[in-house]
Amino acid sequence: MVVVFLVAFFAVVLVSQILVARFKVNPEISRKISHILSCLIAIGFYPILNLWEVTLVGILACILILILKKTKKITYLNSSTRKTFGEYFLILGIYWAFILASFLSNQIAYIFCLAVLALADTAAAFGGLINKSNKTNFGSALFFLVYVLISLVAYNSFQQVNLLLLVSLGIIVTIVERLSVFGLDNLLVPVISFISFYYSIK
Repeated sequence: MVVVFLVAFFAVVLVSQILVARFKVNPEISRKISHILSCLIAIGFYPILNLWEVTLVGILACILILILKKTKKITYLNSSTRKTFGEYFLILGIYWAFILASFLSNQIAYIFCLAVLALADTAAAFGGLINKSNKTNFGSALFFLVYVLISLVAYNSFQQVNLLLLVSLGIIVTIVERLSVFGLDNLLVPVISFISFYYSIK
């Protein structure tokens, strides 16, 4: 299964590069498509893979990205106008979310935090693209709005959640996303979102 997930992640990289090279998609949009697809694939980690297998996937994925960035064959990975280590922090964010899910035995929290990372973080990024800036008030507002929508879905599906507390903690997650630099939000957002969900369970 480790090989299957690695092939899936590599396929995401190839698709994102094709979108940029052949269809002239904005590299930043391609990066966020890659971001979303990677999170969706990672949701499948739990409970299929164990901790050591996920560790191996993470290490090999980091090595793969490093090689691709050094060779500059996958241009969208080097297209960002800002200094970022977002690809590596994304892997770390997924990894730590998996560790928390494994030790606390909470698959729902794992799915919740990766949904926030995939969708709310992407919404914030598109808010920045619209305003031609990195971090914006509009982007943060979009982040919080999507976080609330995901929280509502979680509440309707899993009504043991204290919705008011979960949404209130979302303000902290939003602030963390806004203040993070160098792509660190890809690590902090899933971890804090997981903890927020876990402590919002009645």
